[in-house]
Amino acid sequence: MMQRESIESASNFVCRNRLPPRLKEQILAYTCLRFKAESLNQQQVIDQLPKTICKSIRKHLFLPTVERVYLFKGVSKEILMLLVADMKAEYIPPREDVIMQNEAPEDVYIIVSGEVELIDCKKEQEQVVGALRSKDMFGEVGALCCRPQAYTYRTKTLSQLLKLKTSALIEAMQTKRPESPDNVVMLKNFLQHHKRLKDPNIGDFWLDGVEEDGDPNMTINLLTVASTENAAFLDELLKAGLDPHNGDSKGRTPLGCPNKACLVQLCKHRCL
Repeated sequence: MMQRESIESASNFVCRNRLPPRLKEQILAYTCLRFKAESLNQQQVIDQLPKTICKSIRKHLFLPTVERVYLFKGVSKEILMLLVADMKAEYIPPREDVIMQNEAPEDVYIIVSGEVELIDCKKEQEQVVGALRSKDMFGEVGALCCRPQAYTYRTKTLSQLLKLKTSALIEAMQTKRPESPDNVVMLKNFLQHHKRLKDPNIGDFWLDGVEEDGDPNMTINLLTVASTENAAFLDELLKAGLDPHNGDSKGRTPLGCPNKACLVQLCKHRCL
C-alpha cells in the first residue's frame, strides 16, 4: 500500500508539473527501485537474532567479499572476523549520495554488488572522476588520513554495500597481535594501493625523491603518519624499522609532531 501510494503521489506530481514522458518514467522507476532496495535490506531481521547467530550469518554472507578487498589482503582471520561482526549490509537505490564531499570520515564502505561513482563537486559542474565496482572500497582515505572526504560517492546502479564505522576499523587495527602486526599490513596495503593509483589525496604519505622500486617499508613518510595522530599505527611502523629521523624536503621530522601520544612513541623508540 505504501508503495502504491508513493507511485500515485509521484504520478500526480508529474501531471501537475506537466513533466515530459521520459522524466516521468525515470521518476517512477526510481520510486519502484527505492522500495525494492528497502525490501532487500535484511538488517532488521538480523538484528533480532542472537549475537552468535548474527556472527555466523555475517561470516557466511560477508567474509568472502571482505577477504578480496585490497586493504585486508594478508590480514589474519581473527581481525577479519572482528571487522565482519561490525559490518552492516545496505541496498542503496541508484543516484543516492552515500558519502558527501568534505564531510567527516565517519564510515567506510565495501561494494558487494553494483557500481558507485566518484564525483568531484569542487568545480562549477559535477565531474565524474572514477567508478568503483564489486570488491572495491571507498571512504577509507578520509578514515585513515583523518581528513574530510575528497569526493562525493554516488550509486550508479542498485548497489549492495557493507558499511563499517571508522572507529570500528581503527579499533580492529589497534588490536595487539605480536605474531601478526595486522595494522602494519593494512597500512602498507593502503599506501601501496593508492600509490599505484597515483592518488593526489595521499601523496604526502611518501618521502620526496623515492624510487618506485624502492623498499616500500622505507618509503612511508612517518611525518605524515604522525600527523594522523594515530599513535598505534606509528608504534607498529617504528617497530618495523622505519627511521623517525627521516623527514620531508623542508627538513621537518616526525619528532616535531605536536600530538603527545605520537611524540611519546617517537621518543621511546629514539631512546631505544
